[in-house]
Amino acid sequence: MKKIMWLLCPLFLTLVASCGSDDVNDSEFIAGEEFTDNQIRVLKTEDLIVDTSTIKLDSVVTNFAQSMLVGKVNDDFFGDTYASTFFEISPDTYNIPNDAEFQSATLKLAHQGYFFKDTTTNNTLNIKSLVGEIKRTNAAGDTLIPYYNINDIETETEILGTLTYQPTPLTRDTLDISLANELFMEMFDKIKDAEVTNLADFKEKFNGLTITPGESSNAVIGYGLTNSYVEIAYTEADGTDNTLRLSIDLFRLAPDSETAPIPFFNRIIAENQNTLLTQLTSQKESVLPSSDADHKSFIQAGIGITTLIKFPNLQSLNDIEGTGTILNAVLRLHPVDGTYDNITDLPATLDVIVVNQDNDLVIVAGVAPIQAVLNETDKVYEVPLGNYINSLFLADEDNDQGIVLLPSNNNSTVNSVQLHGGQSAVNKTTLELTYAIYEN
Repeated sequence: MKKIMWLLCPLFLTLVASCGSDDVNDSEFIAGEEFTDNQIRVLKTEDLIVDTSTIKLDSVVTNFAQSMLVGKVNDDFFGDTYASTFFEISPDTYNIPNDAEFQSATLKLAHQGYFFKDTTTNNTLNIKSLVGEIKRTNAAGDTLIPYYNINDIETETEILGTLTYQPTPLTRDTLDISLANELFMEMFDKIKDAEVTNLADFKEKFNGLTITPGESSNAVIGYGLTNSYVEIAYTEADGTDNTLRLSIDLFRLAPDSETAPIPFFNRIIAENQNTLLTQLTSQKESVLPSSDADHKSFIQAGIGITTLIKFPNLQSLNDIEGTGTILNAVLRLHPVDGTYDNITDLPATLDVIVVNQDNDLVIVAGVAPIQAVLNETDKVYEVPLGNYINSLFLADEDNDQGIVLLPSNNNSTVNSVQLHGGQSAVNKTTLELTYAIYEN
C-alpha cells in the first residue's frame, strides 16, 4: 500500500459519496493524476478508537499569568481549590515634599472580569506583607527563575487589611481595601526623607504583598495587574491633598518583558480531592485510564490536571488495500452533564499540545497551539486533528506520544471539566474521519 493516507483501526467505514461529491470539493485535498485516473470512494466514520486518560502536570508556571487570582471553591470531585497571589509593588515617584503628612493607605483592587463558581455569596480577601522576596534570577544572576502554582513565600502574621464582599466581577469595578498605616507610613517617610530614592532601595526595604482568600469564600476572582495598586494619601503643608501610587508596574519591575518573569505569581493548590485524582503523583509515571474512572477524563486549570489522548495502532493501516488520503478529521469531546452549573463554567477553548512518551509537553516557540473550541449549543468541544494524525502514521512505526488538553488560560484560571472518555457508553470522545481511497 502506498502510504499517503491515515485512518484508525478497527476500520468500520460507511460509504458517503463518490468522486465529485461535495465532501471532496469542500476539502483542501488536491487530486493528482494518479488519483483521478482511478475509481474513488469517499468514506466517513466516527467508529474509531480514541484512548483517553488523565495525568497531572508536576506544576504550572504562573508568573506570566494574565491576572491575579484570589479565592476558594469547593467541588465534590476536584476538592477545595485555593488561589492566592503574591506580587511586588513600586512607587511611581520618589519625590515627596519634606513637609508632607501621611494620611492613609488603601489597596485599589480592580476586577479583571474573570470569575469561577458562586459569586452570589461573600468572598473574603486578606492582605499581608511578604517576609521572603520574589526573586527574579538565581544567585549568579544568569538564570531566570520561574514561579509555579505550588510555590509559596513566607508572610508576616499580621493582616494589613481585609474585606468581605459580594463579588461583581463583570462590572470591572475597583475595590477599596483600607490598609494598616504603620508599614506604609514608614515607607512614605523613607521616601520623603530621601532614604529611598530608587527601585533598588525600595526593594531592600519592602518585598511585596500577598492576597489570600477567607475560608468562607466560594468563588475565585481575577484581578487586574496593571490597574491595581496601593494608594498612599498625604497632605502638603498648604493643605493640598495628594497621593503616592505604589504600582504593580510590570514594565518597570521586569524591563525585559519578553523574557524576564513578571514580579508576581499565583499560588493554586487543591485539597480533599477525589481519590482518583490523589493517585496522580507523577507526570511521567501516574496515568489514570478512563476505563478506571467510570469512562471519564478530567481537566483542571491552574492545578495541572489534564486529559491525555492517544490514537493507537495506526500502522495497521498498512493492511488496507488501495491508496488514499484524509479529507477531514474532527475530534469531539463531550463534557459530562451535571458536572458544571453553567455553560460559562466550562473553558471556552482548550489548547491542544503534543506530549512525548514521558508526558513532557512539546512546545514549539513562536507557534500557537491548535484549539478545541466549545460549541455552546451542542455542548461539545471540537478540534481538527488531520495533520497531527497524518504525521503519526507517516512516521512508519507506532510511537507512544499523544496530545493533552489544557484550558487556553491555564495559568490564569481554575475552571474544571469532566469529559466522557473514548469508550463511554454515552457521548463518547470520537474522531470523525472523512477519507478518500482509490483502487489501482
